[in-house]
Amino acid sequence: SLSPSRTSHACAMGRSKAARDGIDNMRLRDDTELAGSGVQSPNASDDEAVLPRGDTDARFAVPRAGNFLPGETVLHRCELVMAKLVGAKAPEAAKDPYNAQPAVGSLLLTNFRVRFVSYEVFAAAQGEEPLIVYDIPLGFIESVINATDDVSPVKEMQCCDVSCRDLRTIRLAFIPHNNSRKTVKNAIRAASFPGNVKSSFAYSYAPKEHREWSLYDIRKEYERQGVASMKEWKITMINRSYELSPTYPALIVVPTGASDDLLRKTADYRKTGRLPVATYLFSTNGASISRCSQPKQGLTRASSEHDEEYVKLVRETAHNFARLSIVDCRSKVAATANAARGGGVESATHYENCDIEFSSIGNIHVMRESLARLREYTKARMSGLEGSQADVQQWL
Repeated sequence: SLSPSRTSHACAMGRSKAARDGIDNMRLRDDTELAGSGVQSPNASDDEAVLPRGDTDARFAVPRAGNFLPGETVLHRCELVMAKLVGAKAPEAAKDPYNAQPAVGSLLLTNFRVRFVSYEVFAAAQGEEPLIVYDIPLGFIESVINATDDVSPVKEMQCCDVSCRDLRTIRLAFIPHNNSRKTVKNAIRAASFPGNVKSSFAYSYAPKEHREWSLYDIRKEYERQGVASMKEWKITMINRSYELSPTYPALIVVPTGASDDLLRKTADYRKTGRLPVATYLFSTNGASISRCSQPKQGLTRASSEHDEEYVKLVRETAHNFARLSIVDCRSKVAATANAARGGGVESATHYENCDIEFSSIGNIHVMRESLARLREYTKARMSGLEGSQADVQQWL
């Protein structure tokens, strides 16, 4: 997760001697400078402190290398970096650790995350100042771009914004030295958006025991929802080889009355074989939510008696509901237009006792633009701005 330490409030810039001294002595220390400095491996024990030696003041050392994952390695390190949550307002900093004042600390880039740790840890140990930490998994990063400095009282700082997928942005500020901003920005970009998928952390992760595949058991999840106690539904392994639908799990929940032959013929009429399968069941009244893809109606408006029979079985699983709601997330125009590409929409004349509704959600491009507007609105509100650029009506 991306968050300052929840165990303390955010530290204010310049309040501790370590932070004040840091501004006076800012410099970049990359991996080559750290060679032979005594910096411990990120896989070191949590009980051992990482304390660079040589010409490095111990106040500017990364406190610990703990909480790293097996196979996680350091790609780049930069000392005396300033960090702040973009748009944070000072009055709120004391209430919410996400609204932090600028902090000076160490920036560590690994093949899994970007980690910023403030130097206040040493003062915090003495009860003087709290520690602030930003831990950002690389997959959480949306973009890394240059920014204008509003973080530090030091003039001519070079900044870049690390924007994350939860709409928060962390601004990093560097003293102009060895082109440190460009070096760090390019390093984060390369690690966050690798050109080859085998460069991702998934291929470096090396746990002692591989238990990840058993963390989620879909059969147990179905049992938790009470499928076993519902006579109207059953768990089938018809997709165990992923031939029925390559994008569905091996186990799916379908109406008890649906035979394997009916399931196959229904899947043939749905895009990528995604026939209606239960994703949520409410045992009290038998209500359910099923998901599926669009039918292969096409320009000829082809229908399928097998699909109609299957949808009828889904409707009949409810205890006291005579009608079934079919909700199409597209607009009616978009759904109709998809017929030219072999898709389409269910027809009320073929599916009895069914109501068809359209949510009119835009395509991926519209949704991306909407998210971008929401991000700008959020930044504006956090900065205390109002007006047309921060109008909540514009982003939706």
